[in-house]
Amino acid sequence: MDGDVLVAAFRLGTQRLGPWGHGTRYPAALREKAVEYLRARRGTGVPVSMIASELGVGSGTLLRWASEPASSGPTFVPVKMVGSQTPLRGEPVPLPHEVAHDQPVVTRLG
Repeated sequence: MDGDVLVAAFRLGTQRLGPWGHGTRYPAALREKAVEYLRARRGTGVPVSMIASELGVGSGTLLRWASEPASSGPTFVPVKMVGSQTPLRGEPVPLPHEVAHDQPVVTRLG
């Protein structure tokens, strides 16, 4: 995508979302556009401060977005259940303070 078009799309996207204040989160799609633009412009030697100014965001914010891994949704870690998965009817359920501290309740696989 052409740089001017990308900047215009980014700015239009932020305008459509309404007023921005300190601590407001930009949607992931807009952050990804900004990072795409940053990488393209940095390849031609343009300083980060100028790129951030063109987009209307802070330099630190733009660099932080670029350092974050691409979001692909929630990440789940496989776990292995130890012991009975569900208590049988009438079987007492141990309270957290009754679980032996030397035995792992959940272990990570891999």
